[in-house]
Amino acid sequence: MKITLFFCAGLFAESMGAHTLDDLRGRASDAVDVGGVHGGALGMMGLPPTAGFISKWQLGLGALDSPHPWVLGCWWPRRR
Repeated sequence: MKITLFFCAGLFAESMGAHTLDDLRGRASDAVDVGGVHGGALGMMGLPPTAGFISKWQLGLGALDSPHPWVLGCWWPRRR
């Protein structure tokens, strides 16, 4: 999942000459076909049914079964 995001960043850098986020401003219509590859980001976030969700779910269950279930609170995403 992470490597697809790095590949997309490299593709934007090479094909569009975008090396900073400011360089990408207003260019979303130029890269509509590449946007689908950012599905790797969904897996990194852990949205179901991606593999990222399965691994995060298993880590959470393991934390609950451990003698220290409070570690789940350290991992749980917080609002900012």
